[in-house]
Amino acid sequence: MDAKDILTLSLKDKYRMIVISDIHGNLSLFRELLAEIDYCKDDSLFILGDIIEKGIENTATLAYIYELDKYFLCK
Repeated sequence: MDAKDILTLSLKDKYRMIVISDIHGNLSLFRELLAEIDYCKDDSLFILGDIIEKGIENTATLAYIYELDKYFLCK
C-alpha cells in the first residue's frame, strides 16, 4: 500500500460510517439490515468482503450494491 491507496473521508456530523461484511449473496437479509439501521444515502457504507458466494442471490446482491449511491468496497 502506498499513499495513492489511502482515501481520506470527511463525514458530516449527523451521518454515519457503516461497516459490514459477510453478506454472502443474501440480498434479503442485507436489505433488512440496512432498513433496521435506517441507512440513508448520506451515510458512508463500507463493505469489507464476502459479498457473494454461498447465497442464492449473488447477482442481485451485486446489482443492488452498485445501485446504492455511496459505498466503498474494500479488498
